[in-house]
Amino acid sequence: MFRILIVDDETLQRDGIAEMLRLRNPDDLITEARDGLEALSIIRAIKPGIVLTDIRMPNLSGLDLLKNIKQEAPETQVIVISGYNEFEYAKKALQHNASDYLLKPIDEKELAEVIKNARIARLKVSKPCNLC
Repeated sequence: MFRILIVDDETLQRDGIAEMLRLRNPDDLITEARDGLEALSIIRAIKPGIVLTDIRMPNLSGLDLLKNIKQEAPETQVIVISGYNEFEYAKKALQHNASDYLLKPIDEKELAEVIKNARIARLKVSKPCNLC
């Protein structure tokens, strides 16, 4: 079982990703946030092993959220998602140690592969735990 946080200001996107994840891994704890500020408080409370974040959101962007996560919880795997196929976004995300970068609309098989890789990476950097 993993704790996964989905951060996106678009409700349909957030709900769609959550549904894809729940279907593949029903034992995971899937939590959702509407923006980066809400996500930070959730991250501090539940310490998810994986965060999927949109790159452009109000209040706190996905890149700023990524920077905060890597300072506060460097073992957390962060996957950046975006509707913008712009190299600069991907480059900045990877410079801030994002695990991966996905373009919207999210492909279910690609999402499953990226989550699988993030799970493996998360387990490699942490102590064994019941909920990661």
